[in-house]
Amino acid sequence: MPLTEQSRAHVRGARRADLWRLARVGLAIFFVAAGTARTVAPPVDPLAPAGASRMLLAALEIGGGLLLFVPQLATVGAAVLAAASGALGLALITAVNGPPAWPVLLIALALVAVGYACRPGARARARLERAIDRFMNLHETRARRGSCD
Repeated sequence: MPLTEQSRAHVRGARRADLWRLARVGLAIFFVAAGTARTVAPPVDPLAPAGASRMLLAALEIGGGLLLFVPQLATVGAAVLAAASGALGLALITAVNGPPAWPVLLIALALVAVGYACRPGARARARLERAIDRFMNLHETRARRGSCD
């Protein structure tokens, strides 16, 4: 049975949603693991945050990672983690002879993308756009047939 253009668009949308879900869960696992490792392992880098700031960063990573697991709270979790990653990236950029900051900033960018894709309005707007497209297709079809109903 051949796929219509509408069903192809539906399949593409489902694949895209699966991709964003996979990215969200992957980042969640990464940050929960990183935060847990930060609480257990002693710091090896002299430029690494120490004491209370280290534990605060670990709590933000674990908390934000857990928020990413819940689809309704993924935007909040991504915002928390993107802010923490961005701040850590800026700290690495300003450190003299510090480690490269680009991986941290790329992770922050990925978090912003996931948070943007998971926001509640994205699904509603996509549904509205699909409804408008269906209406316009129906209107064009009727116009071609000469029907004024």
